[in-house]
Order: sequence, then C-alpha cells, then structure tokens
Amino acid sequence: MLQETEIKLKIENHENAKRLIEKCKDLSNYEFEMQIQRDEYYDTINEELKKNDLVVRIRALNEKFFIALKSPRVFITDEIQKRIELEFEITEVNKIRTEIAEQGLKASAIIDKHRLSFYLFNCNILIDKLPFIGWFIEIEGDSPNSINEAIEKLNISKNTVETNNYGELLDEKLKEIGLPLRPNLRATFEEYDRFKINKIN
Repeated sequence: MLQETEIKLKIENHENAKRLIEKCKDLSNYEFEMQIQRDEYYDTINEELKKNDLVVRIRALNEKFFIALKSPRVFITDEIQKRIELEFEITEVNKIRTEIAEQGLKASAIIDKHRLSFYLFNCNILIDKLPFIGWFIEIEGDSPNSINEAIEKLNISKNTVETNNYGELLDEKLKEIGLPLRPNLRATFEEYDRFKINKIN
C-alpha cells in the first residue's frame, strides 16, 4: 500500500520546462530515462468511479503493464493532496482487460505522457509533458513540509498550482477544442499530431 502525498504545478511553456529539467539534472546524481507512458482509465457507463473520485488504471511503460487502484483525493492543505494507491505489475494484460470488462467497466480515457523523474530533497520530482495541455511538474513527498522545501529549493512559484488531475484537465481542454470526451477521450500524441495537421488545413 502506498499513500501518495503530492502537489502538481503547471509549467507555463517549453523554455521554462527545459530550464527546470536542466536544474534538476545539475542537482541530481541519478536520473531516470525519459519514460513514455500510456494510461487506460476504466469506468462504468455512468462514470460512477469518476463521480466518486476512484481510479482504475492500466499503464503501459517500456513494454510492461501495471494496474493501479486509487482512493479518493484528500486535500491536506489548499494545494497538497494525498490518496491511497495500490499498483501491481501484470503479465497478462489482455486477461486483466477481459476481467475488468466482466465487472462492467470499459476504457473511458486513454492518455499519453512523456515523463522525466528525479529524486531530490527526499521527494520524487516528476516532469511531465502531455498532449493538448503541455508541461507540468508533480512533487511527491512524505509530508507537506518536504514538498514545500523542494518547491523552495527548485525556486518554483506556487501561482501555477493545479488541483485537478490530468484527466480533468483534458476533459476541459478537449471540450474547449471540440474533440470527443469520455467515454471516448483519446489524448495520445498521435491524436494531437492529427489535430494540429487538421487545424492547419
């Protein structure tokens, strides 16, 4: 069982993201490779899980698959939230998808993410790029104090704190630009490239 305690902040543009990545590289003795993740979120037809802030997710990462179950979020400050997350590696992903479907759940959203991970100031520092909504930084620590210390040492402004999760942010953005929403939300980099090409044409 893992209890996530984290904060998410929007990075305003590519140049700011690049500067932050370079700063983390300079401070860190260890850096993960850039990860390419594809997350499948499952829900009932009536979105009962989303309404109750529950998550069932399958993540594809480097040809491996992981299933995660998440409890509702609890805000312990105005910006910092925590929730319980259980995550397990799975070897027979199609079997798990079938078993999930038998419970009345279907994939309601598929979301891609590019992620760089660092471990600094006793926190996991996650820098993410998502199609349609851009760059973010997530800071996961064991307490609000450790998270706030990391924010201070990285010289990040709290003015861009984002309390919505990526799915909620994508719901808003795709609605704004007229693309399909749940249960057919597809925020992949391929869809984003197609959207840009169609917009130009």
